[in-house]
Amino acid sequence: MCYFLYISTDVEISSDIISSYDKTHDIHIDKINEYLELIDSKSYYLIHRQCSCDFIRASNNSFNELSELFKILKKPFELVLLDANLTPDTDKHLSELFNSRFLSESLRLNKFLYYFPLKISTSKIYIIRAC
Repeated sequence: MCYFLYISTDVEISSDIISSYDKTHDIHIDKINEYLELIDSKSYYLIHRQCSCDFIRASNNSFNELSELFKILKKPFELVLLDANLTPDTDKHLSELFNSRFLSESLRLNKFLYYFPLKISTSKIYIIRAC
């Protein structure tokens, strides 16, 4: 299985956060707006090491690293997990998903972290609010 983890924010993630996570945790936060056919002003990011799959396996390190990132991001933000096996044209599917907004669930961060990573669904927008 191969997964992609995306985050959408109202404000850009600071270059300090991006650089820190890259150097300290080998977690890459790549802005991908130019690949998506979206007309809103949000910022979209792919979160990965070499593969986002590392974040979906039950690993304490990955959970701790990502939960700390989620805690420092400005709320609300949106998170989507895509399964590459189910969505081979990832960019098109992601654009359609964010444009439609019909598969979404709003959760407080602490409840989302309770579900993450083993109990979250693919191809669903999670709107993460403050704790």
